[in-house]
Amino acid sequence: MAEEQCRILWVEMDKLEKLEKKPIEEWRISEKIHYMIRFSHAQKKQRIIQELIEKGEIIAMMEEKKRDYLRDTSLAIARMRAKFDELDEQRV
Repeated sequence: MAEEQCRILWVEMDKLEKLEKKPIEEWRISEKIHYMIRFSHAQKKQRIIQELIEKGEIIAMMEEKKRDYLRDTSLAIARMRAKFDELDEQRV
């Protein structure tokens, strides 16, 4: 069992080292999380981790804007439905 765990560890380490050669924008979210967890204390990896954190803030801001847009859109649709219901009641 211990030998199998060592093989898995080396495969994962190799995968993360190859990952550094790709631009961060191409990394999957699982790769970003894995990288940050694995190398959070490695001094040599702090530049990449800081870049991931900064990109994460941008992603969080984009998600917030998306939520605002969806909320505003939902409110606009609700207002239109209320207006149409009001017009239907007036015709009846």
